[in-house]
Amino acid sequence: MFEKVSVKILFTDEMIATQGILPFSLRNNTTRLQTIHLVAKPIFLPINDMVELRRQVTSNMIEYEIISRFRVKVVIGYINYSYWLKGSCQLQLTSPPADDLLSRKYTLQKYDEECMMGDIYINIDI
Repeated sequence: MFEKVSVKILFTDEMIATQGILPFSLRNNTTRLQTIHLVAKPIFLPINDMVELRRQVTSNMIEYEIISRFRVKVVIGYINYSYWLKGSCQLQLTSPPADDLLSRKYTLQKYDEECMMGDIYINIDI
């Protein structure tokens, strides 16, 4: 079971959009495609980030980072085991309105629960 799922989009380490996902379960050897609608609220970028965005739009190559965090719960008989996964995806897209995908790189890491203590990734104001 996937609990406490969140997805964030960042530009130069500034969060520009976020979305929580309701918990869901999967059977062994199955996959699930989840549509996520990320709506950015108005943000104020620091001047150096605005200059960088302008440079990337001009070069028609904008770089974003998508970070997802999942708390996974596995039940084997009477044993419950849970752990955290962090996915990180670097995307390069062309400038709007086309937004064509130029390149991507995805990594997935496992974290111990102690590493995630104090961070709340599901309580998100949208």
